[in-house]
Amino acid sequence: MCGGLEDAEFSIPGQIVADVTVFGKPVREPDGSTTITIEALTIGE
Repeated sequence: MCGGLEDAEFSIPGQIVADVTVFGKPVREPDGSTTITIEALTIGE
């Protein structure tokens, strides 16, 4: 599920996304969904 996340394109207005990584482990929620936490290194334009 998280494979290739580092190569994904992210658009954050006013920011350049320099790096993205998954932080911690995916969490399976009671409703069947999965939550992941990511950290992004951004640089203001």
